[in-house]
Amino acid sequence: MNNNAKSVSTLGPIGDIPLIILTAEKTAKKVKGWRDSQEQLKKWSSNSKHQMINNATHGTICYKYADSVVDEIMEIMTANALNISKF
Repeated sequence: MNNNAKSVSTLGPIGDIPLIILTAEKTAKKVKGWRDSQEQLKKWSSNSKHQMINNATHGTICYKYADSVVDEIMEIMTANALNISKF
């Protein structure tokens, strides 16, 4: 885990703030401990979800798999607009 990830991991719980963790599958397979660190992030919020993006790398997840990213953002936005606490 790099220094940035280590510093973020020390921040801790955020209550029920909606949180979706998108994990790049290829990066999770390549970087030791990455998948576990992503699962730990899910525990930060009681209103969270972890989604693996197949075939993505950390560098490609936002542009090559933009539809998946946008879908997850829209899910949070829709849940918020409908006042649904769990998505």
